[in-house]
Amino acid sequence: LLGYFDKKINNKSTLNMKGCTIVGLVVGNAKLVRFGLDGYNKVFDEFFLKDGSTSQSVTYGLKTLLGFDGFHLAFRNYSDPPYYVPQPGEVQYKNFNINKDTDYESLWHSLIWCMYYNTSYPIIGDQSHGQTFPKEYYEFLANEFKHDYIQEFVGSIQNKQTNPNNNALFLRDIDYVPFDGNWTLPDMVYPYLQQGFIRTGENGENSLLVLDASPGDGGHHHYDSLNIIYTKFGNELLNDLGYLNDHPNKSKTMATVAHNTVLIDGADQKDRERGGEFHIFETMLKDTKVMQASSKPYESTSVYHRTLVQIEHDKDENYIVDIFRSNGGTKRRELVFHGPNNNYSMNNKLTFDIPYEIIP
Repeated sequence: LLGYFDKKINNKSTLNMKGCTIVGLVVGNAKLVRFGLDGYNKVFDEFFLKDGSTSQSVTYGLKTLLGFDGFHLAFRNYSDPPYYVPQPGEVQYKNFNINKDTDYESLWHSLIWCMYYNTSYPIIGDQSHGQTFPKEYYEFLANEFKHDYIQEFVGSIQNKQTNPNNNALFLRDIDYVPFDGNWTLPDMVYPYLQQGFIRTGENGENSLLVLDASPGDGGHHHYDSLNIIYTKFGNELLNDLGYLNDHPNKSKTMATVAHNTVLIDGADQKDRERGGEFHIFETMLKDTKVMQASSKPYESTSVYHRTLVQIEHDKDENYIVDIFRSNGGTKRRELVFHGPNNNYSMNNKLTFDIPYEIIP
């Protein structure tokens, strides 16, 4: 009953819903089953966005989604008991396949596109370090959704593993043969989340540049509009400190100054109604890729606009041009960068209309 009366949708309530629903499925209580299935559908409507991305960090998206772990097996062909009469406005379930009759696949699709080459995820917002794509779903996805991109993804990952995960042995299609590693991580932008990902390398695995223009309205977001993250050959060059859970110093890593963006008068950005919009995302040119976005994270700014240009000048040799335009503020406008070392040089022959300083 405690689980049944928890109607909220978050990373904890989905576990309650699963417990109620599986019990209902076993004992034939359609009301308990519907409680969980209704919650499952609300996750798509209230927690995830229309492009399949999580409205919060990947960590919390996975926590919420995997609260329903087991539904992908239990509801591949569900029908209401013959004695159950749906209430007004309720649908009647008949041969319901949760993997095909919902947007379940789109969520996995979205979680695949935004990874590093090693299946971990960039640190954005309240993202836990080392969060990886859940291995126990590899073979299920390959056998349930027989699209080339899923087959290639699973085959490529399994070929890289020293101990491939075989927990789903009883699900394996007897004709399934992993692909030969020709999987390519794509350049992409989430149109609703407003996050862009640009890569280099034959399989998109040499580097990753992320531009985050997501609105960040509360939840597990940080004060980090137009923050960028950059990794190359497996090394962080521009990084994010990430998530301290409920640590008393969590605010230190949420602060605007802890991110690679522009700080106005030393103050944090707004935590709501920051907007965020991509204007350009062009990755089809031969040697150049461009992404551009803007937002309104400070009341005093009418221009807060970032353009990133990735230029290839030789095989595996490339550089990033970062153009940040901002107005507003009365004391300081600071372009902040964070990296793991001090191996850099600065050209400080610059002029600004308000004072600035370079702090190593």
